[in-house]
Amino acid sequence: RAAPLIVALDELQFASQDLLDFLAHLQEWAGDEAILVLAQSRPDTRVQALAARGRMIDLMPLSAVQIGELVAGTVDDPPSDLIQAIVADGGGVPLYAVESLRSLADQGVLISAGSRYMVRGAVNATQIPPTIRALVAARLDLLAPGARRLVSAAAVLGERFVPEAAAE
Repeated sequence: RAAPLIVALDELQFASQDLLDFLAHLQEWAGDEAILVLAQSRPDTRVQALAARGRMIDLMPLSAVQIGELVAGTVDDPPSDLIQAIVADGGGVPLYAVESLRSLADQGVLISAGSRYMVRGAVNATQIPPTIRALVAARLDLLAPGARRLVSAAAVLGERFVPEAAAE
């Protein structure tokens, strides 16, 4: 071995049993070799069994202060009611905070200023959908009909598909 090995895996909860078996074998085979397997997964009993051989770190929701810092790091001078609305419904989930800001930008309440947003209008808590599902649905509603049909077909076809299949 010339150097340590890092194996990074995302969404391991969708892994085949063959991959999980391979990772278990790798753990047994590696011994004292410098191998780091870094995997992200939603709760899954198969993954938890594999993680029992190593170390699992549970990610906790962000605090209200951390969500406020996330919003302030993205929006110039965010009004406190904007932060409060995102904290109230977001459950500490960073994706909810980011998608809420994108939703407000789609509505014209926030405007893009390079890599940041600026507040352009009054923020009303009812402008922010209450769940991630509602946020995604609201963004999909903004698509043109053809794009919406394509997204719908892609959702049925799965992560990988040939463009011709989506066109049918």
